[in-house]
Amino acid sequence: MDSLDYFKKSYFALDGLWFIMVEEESSFEYALELDKRVWKIMAKIQARTAMKLGKDFFESLRLKWDSEEYTYRLEKYSVIIELCPWWEIMKSSGRENTAGRVGAAICPMLYNEWAKEYKAPYTITFETSMCQGDPVCTLHFEKSVK
Repeated sequence: MDSLDYFKKSYFALDGLWFIMVEEESSFEYALELDKRVWKIMAKIQARTAMKLGKDFFESLRLKWDSEEYTYRLEKYSVIIELCPWWEIMKSSGRENTAGRVGAAICPMLYNEWAKEYKAPYTITFETSMCQGDPVCTLHFEKSVK
């Protein structure tokens, strides 16, 4: 394993580790609420960094997905995620039973916060979700009417 892989794995592991520790000290609901707050801020930080790198909205999402090793394809108004590293980690750690609740709370919020940070005119909804039992995640990008 090279150092980049090690640090990438550490990034994913840290997210799960703090969640489990908070859950053990308090409750799943409290850990999920903190997780939402953390990922809302992280989405803003990551989006701002991508902007500083000169990435437009969709380029920034591709940067995120590529660096986190998602497998995905772009379709008109949608992105189909065929492999999600977060779902893979939840499965490998035996957390499939809670993954649906985590994914439903975190993923739509994260992408919509990212769009807000970019002032992108999109509302992102999940039409399908792997952690809800679907074979892929389907993110639909709908132009917001202002």
